[in-house]
Amino acid sequence: MLTPNRYANARTACLQLPKMRIFKSLWLVLFLGWTVFANATSAKDRIITIEPGDPRISEDITKPHTSRWAMTRIMPGKAPEQRGAWLDRHEIVEIDGRRLHKFQTDVVWTTGRPRRDIIYWDQETMETVSAELENYNNKGGWAYFIYDKNRVSQVFRREPFDETFSESHDLENRVFEPGHGVVFANLLKLQPGAKIRYPYHQRYNDKVKWITIEAVGREEIETLKYGRVETLLLESSSGWKFWTAPEPPYVYRLDIPIADDGTDRWELLEYIIDQPPADRP
Repeated sequence: MLTPNRYANARTACLQLPKMRIFKSLWLVLFLGWTVFANATSAKDRIITIEPGDPRISEDITKPHTSRWAMTRIMPGKAPEQRGAWLDRHEIVEIDGRRLHKFQTDVVWTTGRPRRDIIYWDQETMETVSAELENYNNKGGWAYFIYDKNRVSQVFRREPFDETFSESHDLENRVFEPGHGVVFANLLKLQPGAKIRYPYHQRYNDKVKWITIEAVGREEIETLKYGRVETLLLESSSGWKFWTAPEPPYVYRLDIPIADDGTDRWELLEYIIDQPPADRP
Protein backbone atom coordinates (compact mmCIF):
# COMPACT_ATOMS: atom_id res chain seq x y z
CA MET A 1 0.00 0.00 0.00
CA LEU A 2 1.31 3.45 -0.93
CA THR A 3 1.25 5.54 2.24
CA PRO A 4 1.55 9.35 2.16
CA ASN A 5 5.21 9.13 3.25
CA ARG A 6 6.03 6.50 0.61
CA TYR A 7 4.17 8.57 -1.98
CA ALA A 8 6.17 11.65 -1.07
CA ASN A 9 9.43 9.71 -1.23
CA ALA A 10 8.51 8.19 -4.59
CA ARG A 11 7.48 11.58 -5.96
CA THR A 12 10.78 13.12 -4.80
CA ALA A 13 12.76 10.30 -6.42
CA CYS A 14 10.85 10.72 -9.69
CA LEU A 15 11.49 14.47 -9.69
CA GLN A 16 15.19 13.91 -9.04
CA LEU A 17 15.59 11.23 -11.74
CA PRO A 18 15.87 13.63 -14.72
CA LYS A 19 18.38 15.73 -12.78
CA MET A 20 20.45 12.64 -12.03
CA ARG A 21 20.31 11.62 -15.68
CA ILE A 22 21.29 15.12 -16.77
CA PHE A 23 24.16 15.11 -14.26
CA LYS A 24 25.33 11.69 -15.44
CA SER A 25 25.06 12.75 -19.09
CA LEU A 26 27.00 15.92 -18.38
CA TRP A 27 29.64 13.94 -16.48
CA LEU A 28 29.87 11.49 -19.40
CA VAL A 29 30.32 14.31 -21.91
CA LEU A 30 33.01 15.90 -19.76
CA PHE A 31 34.74 12.55 -19.26
CA LEU A 32 34.71 11.72 -22.96
CA GLY A 33 35.87 15.22 -23.83
CA TRP A 34 38.75 14.95 -21.36
CA THR A 35 39.62 11.47 -22.68
CA VAL A 36 39.80 12.76 -26.27
CA PHE A 37 41.91 15.72 -25.13
CA ALA A 38 44.17 13.49 -23.07
CA ASN A 39 44.60 11.04 -25.94
CA ALA A 40 45.37 13.87 -28.36
CA THR A 41 47.90 15.29 -25.93
CA SER A 42 49.53 11.94 -25.28
CA ALA A 43 49.61 11.16 -29.01
CA LYS A 44 51.52 14.38 -29.56
CA ASP A 45 53.84 14.04 -26.59
CA ARG A 46 54.31 10.27 -26.51
CA ILE A 47 57.63 8.69 -27.40
CA ILE A 48 57.62 5.88 -29.97
CA THR A 49 60.07 3.16 -28.93
CA ILE A 50 61.86 1.28 -31.72
CA GLU A 51 63.98 -1.86 -31.41
CA PRO A 52 65.49 -4.24 -33.98
CA GLY A 53 62.79 -6.44 -35.45
CA ASP A 54 60.10 -3.75 -35.30
CA PRO A 55 57.89 -4.28 -38.40
CA ARG A 56 57.42 -0.52 -38.78
CA ILE A 57 61.03 -0.18 -39.95
CA SER A 58 61.27 -3.21 -42.21
CA GLU A 59 62.14 -0.98 -45.18
CA ASP A 60 65.45 0.90 -45.21
CA ILE A 61 64.91 3.87 -47.52
CA THR A 62 68.61 4.82 -47.59
CA LYS A 63 69.85 4.74 -51.18
CA PRO A 64 73.36 3.74 -52.28
CA HIS A 65 75.20 7.00 -52.83
CA THR A 66 78.37 9.03 -52.53
CA SER A 67 78.31 12.31 -50.62
CA ARG A 68 80.76 15.00 -49.63
CA TRP A 69 80.55 17.34 -46.64
CA ALA A 70 82.38 20.40 -45.30
CA MET A 71 82.98 20.61 -41.55
CA THR A 72 83.19 23.98 -39.82
CA ARG A 73 83.86 24.71 -36.17
CA ILE A 74 81.78 27.58 -34.80
CA MET A 75 82.84 29.14 -31.50
CA PRO A 76 81.28 32.16 -29.77
CA GLY A 77 83.17 35.37 -30.51
CA LYS A 78 85.40 33.75 -33.14
CA ALA A 79 85.37 33.48 -36.92
CA PRO A 80 84.17 30.09 -38.23
CA GLU A 81 87.10 27.70 -38.76
CA GLN A 82 87.24 25.13 -41.56
CA ARG A 83 88.18 21.82 -39.98
CA GLY A 84 88.13 19.33 -42.82
CA ALA A 85 86.17 17.24 -45.33
CA TRP A 86 83.91 14.25 -44.79
CA LEU A 87 83.40 11.70 -47.59
CA ASP A 88 80.68 9.02 -47.45
CA ARG A 89 80.22 5.96 -49.59
CA HIS A 90 77.04 3.89 -49.14
CA GLU A 91 76.59 0.51 -50.86
CA ILE A 92 74.34 -2.54 -50.65
CA VAL A 93 76.39 -5.75 -50.58
CA GLU A 94 75.71 -9.44 -50.15
CA ILE A 95 77.79 -11.45 -47.68
CA ASP A 96 77.06 -15.15 -47.04
CA GLY A 97 73.64 -14.77 -48.63
CA ARG A 98 72.72 -11.80 -46.43
CA ARG A 99 72.02 -8.36 -47.90
CA LEU A 100 73.73 -5.65 -45.92
CA HIS A 101 74.23 -1.91 -46.08
CA LYS A 102 77.88 -0.88 -46.07
CA PHE A 103 78.59 2.68 -45.00
CA GLN A 104 82.16 3.99 -45.25
CA THR A 105 83.15 7.40 -43.93
CA ASP A 106 86.54 8.99 -44.59
CA VAL A 107 87.31 12.13 -42.60
CA VAL A 108 90.27 14.26 -43.62
CA TRP A 109 91.03 16.84 -40.94
CA THR A 110 92.95 20.06 -41.48
CA THR A 111 94.85 19.04 -38.32
CA GLY A 112 95.53 15.56 -36.94
CA ARG A 113 95.31 12.12 -38.50
CA PRO A 114 92.66 11.11 -41.06
CA ARG A 115 89.99 8.67 -39.96
CA ARG A 116 87.97 5.89 -41.61
CA ASP A 117 84.87 4.12 -40.27
CA ILE A 118 83.20 1.17 -42.01
CA ILE A 119 79.77 0.11 -40.71
CA TYR A 120 77.57 -2.77 -41.85
CA TRP A 121 73.91 -3.17 -40.93
CA ASP A 122 71.14 -5.56 -41.95
CA GLN A 123 68.97 -4.34 -44.82
CA GLU A 124 65.72 -5.67 -43.37
CA THR A 125 66.04 -4.83 -39.67
CA MET A 126 68.66 -2.01 -39.81
CA GLU A 127 70.36 -3.80 -36.92
CA THR A 128 74.13 -3.21 -36.68
CA VAL A 129 76.22 -6.16 -37.91
CA SER A 130 79.79 -4.86 -37.59
CA ALA A 131 81.85 -1.70 -37.20
CA GLU A 132 85.51 -1.07 -37.99
CA LEU A 133 86.92 2.18 -36.66
CA GLU A 134 90.36 3.38 -37.76
CA ASN A 135 91.98 6.11 -35.69
CA TYR A 136 88.93 6.29 -33.45
CA ASN A 137 90.94 8.17 -30.77
CA ASN A 138 93.07 10.39 -33.08
CA LYS A 139 96.15 8.46 -31.86
CA GLY A 140 96.12 5.68 -34.44
CA GLY A 141 93.86 3.44 -32.39
CA TRP A 142 91.87 0.73 -34.17
CA ALA A 143 88.72 -1.15 -33.11
CA TYR A 144 86.52 -3.81 -34.67
CA PHE A 145 83.10 -4.86 -33.37
CA ILE A 146 80.98 -7.82 -34.51
CA TYR A 147 77.33 -8.03 -33.40
CA ASP A 148 75.26 -11.21 -33.18
CA LYS A 149 71.90 -10.09 -31.85
CA ASN A 150 72.84 -8.62 -28.44
CA ARG A 151 76.24 -10.37 -28.34
CA VAL A 152 79.22 -8.18 -29.25
CA SER A 153 82.80 -9.33 -29.89
CA GLN A 154 85.51 -6.68 -29.88
CA VAL A 155 89.10 -6.50 -31.06
CA PHE A 156 91.02 -3.27 -30.49
CA ARG A 157 94.31 -1.53 -29.87
CA ARG A 158 94.85 1.96 -28.51
CA GLU A 159 98.09 2.83 -30.35
CA PRO A 160 99.36 1.67 -33.78
CA PHE A 161 101.91 -0.75 -32.30
CA ASP A 162 100.15 -1.60 -29.05
CA GLU A 163 99.10 -5.09 -28.05
CA THR A 164 95.72 -6.13 -29.46
CA PHE A 165 92.96 -7.01 -27.01
CA SER A 166 89.80 -9.02 -27.64
CA GLU A 167 86.67 -9.79 -25.62
CA SER A 168 83.02 -10.80 -26.01
CA HIS A 169 79.97 -10.10 -23.88
CA ASP A 170 76.23 -9.49 -24.01
CA LEU A 171 74.70 -6.04 -24.40
CA GLU A 172 71.43 -5.07 -22.75
CA ASN A 173 69.78 -4.67 -26.17
CA ARG A 174 70.32 -5.28 -29.83
CA VAL A 175 71.35 -1.98 -31.36
CA PHE A 176 71.15 0.43 -34.30
CA GLU A 177 73.54 3.12 -35.47
CA PRO A 178 73.09 6.61 -33.95
CA GLY A 179 72.23 8.28 -37.26
CA HIS A 180 69.41 5.85 -38.05
CA GLY A 181 66.97 8.13 -36.27
CA VAL A 182 66.75 10.19 -39.48
CA VAL A 183 65.58 7.08 -41.38
CA PHE A 184 63.10 6.16 -38.64
CA ALA A 185 61.68 9.67 -38.68
CA ASN A 186 61.09 9.43 -42.44
CA LEU A 187 59.59 5.93 -42.29
CA LEU A 188 57.18 6.90 -39.51
CA LYS A 189 56.45 10.30 -41.12
CA LEU A 190 57.29 12.08 -37.88
CA GLN A 191 55.44 15.37 -37.41
CA PRO A 192 56.54 18.33 -35.25
CA GLY A 193 56.13 17.47 -31.57
CA ALA A 194 56.48 13.69 -32.05
CA LYS A 195 59.44 11.73 -30.63
CA ILE A 196 61.12 8.39 -31.19
CA ARG A 197 63.66 6.53 -29.06
CA TYR A 198 65.99 3.67 -29.94
CA PRO A 199 69.14 1.94 -28.61
CA TYR A 200 72.69 2.25 -29.93
CA HIS A 201 76.09 1.09 -28.72
CA GLN A 202 78.39 3.77 -27.29
CA ARG A 203 81.59 2.08 -28.38
CA TYR A 204 83.93 4.39 -26.49
CA ASN A 205 82.54 3.24 -23.12
CA ASP A 206 80.91 -0.04 -24.23
CA LYS A 207 77.42 0.87 -23.01
CA VAL A 208 74.01 0.78 -24.64
CA LYS A 209 72.39 4.20 -24.71
CA TRP A 210 68.80 5.02 -25.59
CA ILE A 211 68.64 8.11 -27.73
CA THR A 212 65.50 10.19 -28.27
CA ILE A 213 64.87 12.23 -31.41
CA GLU A 214 62.17 14.87 -31.61
CA ALA A 215 60.72 16.51 -34.70
CA VAL A 216 61.10 20.14 -33.60
CA GLY A 217 59.49 21.92 -36.54
CA ARG A 218 59.73 23.08 -40.13
CA GLU A 219 62.61 25.39 -40.93
CA GLU A 220 63.88 26.98 -44.13
CA ILE A 221 67.68 27.15 -44.28
CA GLU A 222 70.29 28.53 -46.65
CA THR A 223 72.63 25.76 -47.81
CA LEU A 224 76.08 25.98 -49.39
CA LYS A 225 75.18 23.87 -52.42
CA TYR A 226 71.39 23.74 -52.80
CA GLY A 227 70.29 27.29 -51.97
CA ARG A 228 67.29 27.74 -49.68
CA VAL A 229 65.52 24.51 -48.77
CA GLU A 230 62.53 23.67 -46.58
CA THR A 231 63.54 21.16 -43.91
CA LEU A 232 62.24 19.31 -40.89
CA LEU A 233 64.51 19.94 -37.92
CA LEU A 234 65.21 16.84 -35.81
CA GLU A 235 66.97 17.18 -32.47
CA SER A 236 68.40 14.30 -30.44
CA SER A 237 68.63 13.96 -26.68
CA SER A 238 72.42 14.27 -27.03
CA GLY A 239 72.04 17.70 -28.64
CA TRP A 240 72.64 16.71 -32.26
CA LYS A 241 70.51 18.59 -34.81
CA PHE A 242 69.60 17.31 -38.27
CA TRP A 243 68.00 19.46 -40.96
CA THR A 244 66.20 16.83 -43.03
CA ALA A 245 64.00 16.25 -46.09
CA PRO A 246 61.70 13.32 -47.02
CA GLU A 247 63.61 12.68 -50.26
CA PRO A 248 67.33 12.30 -51.08
CA PRO A 249 69.69 13.68 -49.90
CA TYR A 250 67.63 13.38 -46.66
CA VAL A 251 70.07 15.48 -44.58
CA TYR A 252 71.41 18.89 -45.57
CA ARG A 253 73.05 19.97 -42.34
CA LEU A 254 74.21 18.41 -39.07
CA ASP A 255 75.20 20.30 -35.91
CA ILE A 256 77.02 18.60 -33.04
CA PRO A 257 77.57 20.57 -29.80
CA ILE A 258 81.11 20.69 -28.38
CA ALA A 259 82.72 22.24 -25.30
CA ASP A 260 82.59 25.98 -24.51
CA ASP A 261 79.22 26.43 -26.29
CA GLY A 262 80.79 25.58 -29.64
CA THR A 263 79.34 23.67 -32.58
CA ASP A 264 80.81 21.41 -35.21
CA ARG A 265 78.71 21.88 -38.33
CA TRP A 266 78.60 19.56 -41.34
CA GLU A 267 77.16 21.05 -44.54
CA LEU A 268 76.31 18.89 -47.56
CA LEU A 269 78.32 19.80 -50.65
CA GLU A 270 77.50 16.91 -52.97
CA TYR A 271 75.14 13.92 -53.09
CA ILE A 272 75.29 11.44 -55.99
CA ILE A 273 72.91 8.46 -56.08
CA ASP A 274 74.51 5.26 -57.30
CA GLN A 275 72.64 4.15 -60.41
CA PRO A 276 72.82 0.34 -60.79
CA PRO A 277 73.76 -1.12 -64.19
CA ALA A 278 70.88 -1.93 -66.51
CA ASP A 279 71.37 -5.68 -66.05
CA ARG A 280 71.20 -5.43 -62.24
CA PRO A 281 67.84 -5.13 -60.43
